[in-house]
Amino acid sequence: LFKINLLISITTLLLCQLIIVNRMRSFQATFHYMTHGGAIKNKKLALRLSNYIISMPLLYVNWDRYFQSHVSEHHHPTILCSTDDPDLIFIKQQGFSLCMSEFKFWLLVFFNPLKPNFLLNEIKGATLETFYYPKFINKLISFIFWCSIFL
Repeated sequence: LFKINLLISITTLLLCQLIIVNRMRSFQATFHYMTHGGAIKNKKLALRLSNYIISMPLLYVNWDRYFQSHVSEHHHPTILCSTDDPDLIFIKQQGFSLCMSEFKFWLLVFFNPLKPNFLLNEIKGATLETFYYPKFINKLISFIFWCSIFL
């Protein structure tokens, strides 16, 4: 009976993780297309939805910082796919490289997120993006959101 309960618990946990990661990824993709004007043509509405529904409560970078990093810097003609591209810099920092073996690639994909330094950097980054960099109103709404969950 214990083994069956453990199997059910592990299966449920993995299923929940899959659903949560999938939904977070869809939020991220929607946010991405909103900054490019592809999801909603009205920029003011896109900004509000992105800041107050998609990114802010979920510990994700706000519209202004994402737009600066992704649209102004990453997609800038002199930076995109160059050695200064923020995405390529991040990928290299995680240990990925050209011509790496498929085995090493999958090891990095599965085990990098479990490294203590990776987790600490993610927590630090999420905390700064939620409670330090945004405008006061965004900080306040995030604070209220997280207090309502933990209190």
